[in-house]
Amino acid sequence: MKLISILIVFLLTHSASASQPTNKLISGASKPKLSKLSAPLNNVKLQGSIINIADDFVLLYESTKEFPEKQREAYVAEALSKIFPDYYSDQRIKKINPKDSLSSRVGSVVKNFKSIETNYKQKEKALSKGLNQSLTSFYKTFPDFEIDRPIYIMHSLGEFNGATRKYAGKYYLLFGVDLMAKLHKWEDDNPFFHHELFHVYHEKKFDCEKPLWCGVWTEGLATYVSEVLNPSTNFDNMMLNFPENMANDTQQQLKAALSDVKLKFNSTESKDYSAYFNFRKDETGLPVRRGYYLGYLLAKSLGKQFDVNTLATMKENQVKALLEKEIDKLITESR
Repeated sequence: MKLISILIVFLLTHSASASQPTNKLISGASKPKLSKLSAPLNNVKLQGSIINIADDFVLLYESTKEFPEKQREAYVAEALSKIFPDYYSDQRIKKINPKDSLSSRVGSVVKNFKSIETNYKQKEKALSKGLNQSLTSFYKTFPDFEIDRPIYIMHSLGEFNGATRKYAGKYYLLFGVDLMAKLHKWEDDNPFFHHELFHVYHEKKFDCEKPLWCGVWTEGLATYVSEVLNPSTNFDNMMLNFPENMANDTQQQLKAALSDVKLKFNSTESKDYSAYFNFRKDETGLPVRRGYYLGYLLAKSLGKQFDVNTLATMKENQVKALLEKEIDKLITESR
């Protein structure tokens, strides 16, 4: 099946002055535009749309500069809730933090947007072309790849640069231009796109979420795949140096880090997951987000025995057994 170039069908516009808010901007905001890919892709199956709402945020930001602060927060929040209601909602945000709200989150990102505005606009402009190139190269390695969900290019309100999410029973692939603008200090985002595309591909073949080892495998394998598809890439582009020097700091304590994986292998505690993949410091004193690097090392080591297509289709019991052996092997080899 040929992927047809996606046309821009709607461009959010406004005619009201910033000092006299009307419902025109908000009513228009309910129609997000589709992103135009730079060229057709042969054979990639696209069942969802690529929807770019990142510059809708810019429009809202620029058109409300003269509003009083609280009025601006409420106005932008309401407009965003009409663009993507499953994401921009009080209900979703309060599940993360009951004391937070959509308007307060919007107020914070609006206040800080100027510091990333230039990078944000540059990333948004280049993103569709870069994603198109990454889709093409990804399909060459994984020819059975299908995109079965909408892809949103958006302002994430500071939550992610890339993520797969499920809202109201529907799956999405999301790219947060705000954190890409803040964190991606490089020009080549192909490894990053390949990482996120692999999650979409892999989750259909590997159904395991809760134990810590599942996260180590899924994130580690996605990171390893991003390297295989981009042989000249580096740890910065693979997000393994975030926070700074994370990979090297973990490597310097590799035996302790791997021993901790072995200890917490079957853990379903959210605090353990947060230490490995987010920014929660734990009792070990080991680097936060180390799960990405440790998973990458394990996947790369197994990559000496299996190609990425084989690794991608392995089932849970096989992966678990292989990881347990590989962890012991790497602990023995570590200083």
